[in-house]
Amino acid sequence: MLPIDRKNKIYNLFLERKTLTIKELAKEFDVSEQTIRRDFKELEDGDIITMFYGGGTINEVSLSKKNVEFSVRQKLTIREKEEIARLTYDKVKPNESIYMDNSSTVLAMLDFIDDVPVTIVTNAIMVSYRLLNFKNINLVQLGGVIDIRNKCTSDSTCLEMIDNYNFEKSFISCSSISMVNGITDSNVAISSVRKKVIEHSKEVYLLVDHTKFDKISLVHISDFEKIDYLITNRKPSDEWEEFLAESDVKILYGNY
Repeated sequence: MLPIDRKNKIYNLFLERKTLTIKELAKEFDVSEQTIRRDFKELEDGDIITMFYGGGTINEVSLSKKNVEFSVRQKLTIREKEEIARLTYDKVKPNESIYMDNSSTVLAMLDFIDDVPVTIVTNAIMVSYRLLNFKNINLVQLGGVIDIRNKCTSDSTCLEMIDNYNFEKSFISCSSISMVNGITDSNVAISSVRKKVIEHSKEVYLLVDHTKFDKISLVHISDFEKIDYLITNRKPSDEWEEFLAESDVKILYGNY
């Protein structure tokens, strides 16, 4: 196996297993432990993993801030996403107009919402694909050039189409949130879509897991005054609860 193929395989194994040891991989790939240690060090230098004595664990906090492929994001903080999605189970009501963005957290919602008569507008290819199995949902896919990496549309055509809609509720996510810098993201085009969706929404639900708190990413999406609900997987700090209350943001949190 070529070194580049081995490193790609190790990267995927970290996404799958979260924690790996040098000894087990040296045996699995039939190479020296020193070779695996060098591979781990390259991944650590790229903020992909954090090494410890004899092994490493995936750096989910760092990866969640990077503009990584959608398939990678789906494998990060899985339990956290499920806990957040569970809290949305009764938020989609019959006959509402709903927007769902292209985040992996929003995609997890589809395991919990009922097949009720609503209109759902989305720029997310995977959301549309999953909703094809729902018989009572009127589905609108926003057009434009498909971003293969993020499995969505986010160009000027997509933005122009959003101007034709008004949403009773929108469910969006982001890369980072900060009391000082607000809601930020690592992708310029997707940030523009989320910003416009907020402008066209009566109620905005922001879905973020605990790893995104007190972080800052490249592009500013919005301040918290434009958000109605923040849904996260665990109770935030007292400071955050006070800040959200002052910003008139209702908070829902789980137990994981």
